[in-house]
Amino acid sequence: MGKKRIVWLDMLKGFLIFSVVLGHSMQYTELDETVLGEKIWYFIYSFHMMAFFAASGFLFYPKWILAEDKKKFLFRREIALIVPTAVFSAINVLLRFLTHQDQSLLASVSVTLKSFWFLGVLMLLEGFYPLLLIICKNKRLWIEILLGAGWLVCGFWNNEIGKFLGYFFIFVFAGRIKEMIDTPRGGGAKIAIEIGSLAIFVVALLVCYRTQGGTDGIANSYVKLLLGLPGSCWLMLLFSRIFANTKENPCSRLGQYTMQIYLVHQILFAFSPYLFGLLPSVVPIIWMCILCVLGNLIPVLLEKGMDRTPGLRLVFHPMR
Repeated sequence: MGKKRIVWLDMLKGFLIFSVVLGHSMQYTELDETVLGEKIWYFIYSFHMMAFFAASGFLFYPKWILAEDKKKFLFRREIALIVPTAVFSAINVLLRFLTHQDQSLLASVSVTLKSFWFLGVLMLLEGFYPLLLIICKNKRLWIEILLGAGWLVCGFWNNEIGKFLGYFFIFVFAGRIKEMIDTPRGGGAKIAIEIGSLAIFVVALLVCYRTQGGTDGIANSYVKLLLGLPGSCWLMLLFSRIFANTKENPCSRLGQYTMQIYLVHQILFAFSPYLFGLLPSVVPIIWMCILCVLGNLIPVLLEKGMDRTPGLRLVFHPMR
């Protein structure tokens, strides 16, 4: 790694990608349908995707501003997402089709596109945001107002546009959080905002649990995104304060390979019918642990072979 990394941000991303893999593994093994599992699953889903988009957008604006060749910067960002996604999508489609999990090749493609939706949305955000910055002459406030208002209005009908605008808003707003964290003074104000964000998140979460039939309220994507906004702010402020001087560790290593982990654990789901066939008597909670461990560790282990295998580096870290 040639560039100096922000360890606390890597740790946050490591925590989030583990949460993603855990949530998906619970769903795949149907543990999310148990009483306790349902609450844990919905708790994870109440913040983790919004926080992921916030972490992705945290460094985008300053990098865009400092980039001398903005076209080259944007091209490298898009290629770094497109190449791994294309390779792993093709593998996932073939595995699903060859193991007869879908009725047709087209169905396998459809399922794969839905599984990798996060990366497609991230590509769009990183493409549209610079365009909005150019149109609005780098006035982020106008962009935030536009996206925030659109999200609150469109999201009320729980549609795809509302969800996209919600993720777009937190991606842009993360730049504000960065400026707050980087400000040398105002430690007391930061802690107050951190506590306030946590309080809003917890209160809203409890309201969802108590007033909308347990976890059903969090199943609504609009409510989920609203919960994720204070949840994302709280997590970023918390991790930046507690782990500001932390050295690289296993959690931060996971955070360096979030996209690869996301792709690999989806491949595991496509391959898992073979595993289930080999070990049919293994209880669901053990399967969940196996999927979590393999999904998180395989990309980190593959990284060790990058220097010896150029093909791995092309897939895992293109344009770097």
